[in-house]
Amino acid sequence: MRFNRFAIVAMAAISIIGLAACGSSSSSSSGSSGGSGEGNDPYRVFAVEPLSGPFSLFGKACAEALRETEKIVNADGGFDGRPMELVVKDDKGEGTEALTLLQEEINSGNKPDLVIPGTTSDEAVPLLPVLAKEGILSVTNASDTALDNPEKYPLNFGVATTSLTIAGPMIEQLKKEGFKSVAVILTDNELGRSNGEAYEELGSQEGLEVAVAYVPEEAVDATSQLEQLDSHNPEVLVVSAFGPSIVPMLKAKEKLGLEIPTWGDTATASQDLPATVGSAAAQKITLQAQPWQVEGEEPSAAYTKQSKEAFDAFYPRLQKAGIDTVIVPYIFTHDTVALAVAGANKAKSTEAGAIAEAIEGGLTPAETPLFIGTGGWTAEDHFPATTAEKVVEVSAAETNEGLIVGSH
Repeated sequence: MRFNRFAIVAMAAISIIGLAACGSSSSSSSGSSGGSGEGNDPYRVFAVEPLSGPFSLFGKACAEALRETEKIVNADGGFDGRPMELVVKDDKGEGTEALTLLQEEINSGNKPDLVIPGTTSDEAVPLLPVLAKEGILSVTNASDTALDNPEKYPLNFGVATTSLTIAGPMIEQLKKEGFKSVAVILTDNELGRSNGEAYEELGSQEGLEVAVAYVPEEAVDATSQLEQLDSHNPEVLVVSAFGPSIVPMLKAKEKLGLEIPTWGDTATASQDLPATVGSAAAQKITLQAQPWQVEGEEPSAAYTKQSKEAFDAFYPRLQKAGIDTVIVPYIFTHDTVALAVAGANKAKSTEAGAIAEAIEGGLTPAETPLFIGTGGWTAEDHFPATTAEKVVEVSAAETNEGLIVGSH
C-alpha cells in the first residue's frame, strides 16, 4: 500500500547525509562547468560524506562504494557517453560543513553535474535549497521525509526509504500480528523525530495506539524513556535507532526487565547490531531488513531477479576492497549513482531536467541494470515505494562480510 504524506518537518533542522572526507578525488580534471559538459567531457559527481566524526565508519563505507561504482559506470560507458569523475570530501558529519563544501565546489568553476549528499539526514536537508537554486541534480540515501518534496526540490531523488516507508511497513506488519498498543523508542535527531511523527500518524490511521519516546544521540542511559513507554502498557516495543543511542536503549530494556516482543525497523537494521549491542541482545530483536542485506536470500516478491543480479555483480568488488560494516551504506550509496546513470541513459542526455523527467516517467528493470534496491519513482514521489511485502523479517544473531546471518 502507498501511504499518505504528512506534514513535512521544518527545513531548519539539519538532516544527516554526510560529506565524505575522502580528502581526495578519484579524478580532478578542470573541464567545463557542471551541467554544460558535452561529448566526452567528464560528468562531475560531488559527494559529501562523514569521513571523520561519529559516523565515519559509515561515511568511509559510502566513499568506498562510490569509488567502486565509478569504475563500473565508466567501464559501462558512463553517463550517456560521458565518463564519471568523482570528488568526495569530508564534512565531519556536520550539516554546516557540508553546506560550506558544496558552496566552495560550486564557486570553484567546476560546478558538479550530480551531488550525492551523503549518509545522514542532518547533512542532507540544508543542501537541498542550494541545489534547487543552482539547478543541480541530487540523489540521496538519507531518509527524512522533508527530502521527498518534488514541488520544492524537483531535481532531488532518493534511493532509501523515507520516514513514511520506514514506519509504514512496520505498522502494517504489527497490525497483521494482532498488536494494538505499540511503544516506539527513537533517536532524538532529525531522522528520529521524522520517524516518530510517521509512526504516530500511520498508527492512528490503522487504529493502533502508539506511544513514542526519544533518546539523545550521546545518551548513556535511556531508563527514563523506557519507563515512560512502559507506563502505556504496550504489547510490543519498536526500536527505531541508527547510531550509538541504540546501546542505552537496549541496556535500559534489560535493566527494567521488559519482556515484551521487540522489533527493529529498517533504520535499526542499517547497522551491525551484533557488533554494537552483542549477539544475545541482537537475537532478541525481529528486524525488518532489505532482502539484499540477508545472507543467502534468493529472488522473491521482495527481491527481483534484476536486483539480485546487480547485487551479485557489485558485492564481490566490495569483498575485494574490504567490508568494514554492514552492507547498507555501500548499497544505498552505489544506488545513488546507479539511478542517475539509468536516468541519463534513458533520456540520452546529461541535462539535469531531462534525467529527472526520465526517472519520473518510470524505469524498467532493463533500464536499471546496476540498481539494487527498490524503485517506484513518480512525478509526485521521488523516493522508492516500500511496503511490508518488500522487506524481510529476520533475527540477526551475527553478520558476515556485511550481511545479516539469521533466521526468518
